[in-house]
Amino acid sequence: MSDKLRLFVGVALDSDALPAVEALAARLRDACTAGRWKASWVPIKNMHVTLEFLGDVEAARAESIGPALESMRAHAPFELELGGVGAFPSIARPSVLWLGVRAGAAELSALAVDVQARLSPLGFAPEQRAYHPHVTLARVKRPGSALGPILRPFEAAAGCQSRVREIVLYQSVLEQSGSAYHALRRIPLGT
Repeated sequence: MSDKLRLFVGVALDSDALPAVEALAARLRDACTAGRWKASWVPIKNMHVTLEFLGDVEAARAESIGPALESMRAHAPFELELGGVGAFPSIARPSVLWLGVRAGAAELSALAVDVQARLSPLGFAPEQRAYHPHVTLARVKRPGSALGPILRPFEAAAGCQSRVREIVLYQSVLEQSGSAYHALRRIPLGT
């Protein structure tokens, strides 16, 4: 048994947003399937916005993360508007299909910067890539037809709102059915 935990800090989507996100993901999945794309689709219960991926962390070291994040309570709750889809690293060479953040990106970026500042003294190196808030919808296994025409109808798709009330320290556990995310600590904002 490993003494390491696979961890990340994120923001859960509120329950009011999940049906709209699930419906959009289902339509996109159908369009990708018609275009002969093979992808692993994220279950709705796992959808979130990552603030910082920590990777495999020794259990003893993991115990210090929650207390280090407690000062994040000073951030005020805020609204996200989700909408539009895209791909990382690009539409020409996609490995991840994502749902974008139309409003609330500045607030998410501020949270991400603060999370990095809180965890840097614990030895977690800050992410070197620019922060791009998103909800991962799928991981591409095998591309099919051109992705641009598949995504185009979803670029202007109606968005949905999600209230950010807390940040969450998650553990990702690989199970037979795929990854399951378990909340290890919830830090409410504005308290």
